[in-house]
Amino acid sequence: GKAILINHKGWVYQLTKEYELGIPFLPGKLEQSFKRIEALEANPEKLTQMKRNSRNLAEKYFSKELAISRVLRILDPNKFPPNSQDEAYILTA
Repeated sequence: GKAILINHKGWVYQLTKEYELGIPFLPGKLEQSFKRIEALEANPEKLTQMKRNSRNLAEKYFSKELAISRVLRILDPNKFPPNSQDEAYILTA
């Protein structure tokens, strides 16, 4: 697990905020970003928690096994039926 330093808005930015994976470092907000980095330096427990959050999210949603199972369901849905808990399934249902 690694804490994330994100320099753009989008879905990764949203994940970073929602799951406390790291801090934004956005153009135009450099002073605020540097203050956040300094705060992390002063609070290693918070940095450790961000790393842990990042690892947990990666294992839950972005593992190699999960990616392979998604590809197999797309290639051969008869042999590998959709998982009703899969976000892609829910969005297309």
